[in-house]
Amino acid sequence: RRTFDTLPFGPQAQTLYLSRQNATYMKRRKQLTAELITRLQLGIAMEDIEDFYCSSDYLDAVDSGLISDDDFTLMFSVDGAQLYESKQSDCWVYIWVVFELGPDKRYKKCNVFP
Repeated sequence: RRTFDTLPFGPQAQTLYLSRQNATYMKRRKQLTAELITRLQLGIAMEDIEDFYCSSDYLDAVDSGLISDDDFTLMFSVDGAQLYESKQSDCWVYIWVVFELGPDKRYKKCNVFP
């Protein structure tokens, strides 16, 4: 018998906006994207690739309208493992990483969701 337990992400994401300080942290992608687009329009080259925000794939998606300021960017990471060598049982673990936060905060335990 197989079971699959999951926690809906929507209610978990809402908790990120409960504190004023964390709500401010959640604006990082929007602010950095606006800065990057302005720099590129002015012809200022990017000196350092700081985060995924600087990638051409992300900037192309923003430019084409696939990602807007109101969107929520996430990374879904999943991995499976066989629990017992002699049995056909397996376990799958997944996490959601919130890319609205900067890299200094997004991988903290309190910001990674099951």
